[in-house]
Amino acid sequence: MNKLLLIILLGIQSFSMKIDVTHELQKCSNIKYHPSRLMCFDTLVRNITPLSEFETLGSDLTKECSHCHGAKYELSTIAGKKPVSKMSIDEIKIALYGYKNGTYGGKDSYTMENLIKQFTKDEIETIIEYIQFKRDKNK
Repeated sequence: MNKLLLIILLGIQSFSMKIDVTHELQKCSNIKYHPSRLMCFDTLVRNITPLSEFETLGSDLTKECSHCHGAKYELSTIAGKKPVSKMSIDEIKIALYGYKNGTYGGKDSYTMENLIKQFTKDEIETIIEYIQFKRDKNK
């Protein structure tokens, strides 16, 4: 039974970043009491977002981005600023939350401020994770 569950867990990838799958898997494996162990694995499986679902959500959330930033985020929208493709994940996070809070970008940020206001914190985190995922996938 445990081998089957492990195979299932390894076959599904989590990009929700709300849980560290490897850590949680180890934690569940260390539980000695059988019913608690099964409950731990069950909870873990319920919190994993399948890769295809993550890709669909990420693609949907970022579909407007390519209009200005390019399909690979290679275009700079403001003279002198580096394109998203050249920004670190931390820089992207600072920028997106700054636009959301109205503290980033100055007078040239009107479009981004209005676009990002529609997203929740979880959606912004998914956008950031999706950008990282696409970078890793294209390496």
